[in-house]
Amino acid sequence: MSDLIYDAVKPVKKREAKTLFKSEDRESLIMAMLGAAYYIDDWRWVQDHCLNFLGHPDPGIRKVAAVCLGHIARIHGSLDEDKVFPVLKKLSRDSEIGKDIAYELKEIKWYLRNPP
Repeated sequence: MSDLIYDAVKPVKKREAKTLFKSEDRESLIMAMLGAAYYIDDWRWVQDHCLNFLGHPDPGIRKVAAVCLGHIARIHGSLDEDKVFPVLKKLSRDSEIGKDIAYELKEIKWYLRNPP
């Protein structure tokens, strides 16, 4: 039996997300990214913050940022491909999370070809 606990993604507003995006607490940052990707309608704003987190020193944060870009593509059917794809392609060579990023890139392409 796994001891992993599922936490539902909670809505976050822009003001709260701005504050949480500056947090040193890993879990708060992750939940803020997920909440923003799921619930903030301004997908470009969320996308740009996720792009910033793709350069984070923590590989888990980088991975969640890519997953959140996938959520944006799935939920909104849009992403700025000229901004996002070059960064994800470069990150797909990351020795720690490259395979996960390559998978996410494929998912994003699929969602953009098959919008909601």
